[in-house]
Amino acid sequence: MDGFADALLSAHMVEHLLLMSFVPPLLLLGDPQVPLLRGLPHGLTVSLLGPLFRLKALRTLGRFLTTRLSRGWQ
Repeated sequence: MDGFADALLSAHMVEHLLLMSFVPPLLLLGDPQVPLLRGLPHGLTVSLLGPLFRLKALRTLGRFLTTRLSRGWQ
């Protein structure tokens, strides 16, 4: 695909479309908490989100959801 992208704009745009379609779900399945938190202001993560992430019930729910998603809701 990359060889055609140099010659044809349409092939280049198809490459972008494929990347935008497949990468976001893969990122979510890859457990992206740290990269997402680094994009937020430091004060917000320390004062608001830090205490939330320390709650055992929230961590248990997050673990349950991520394992269910990785297994495909079997």
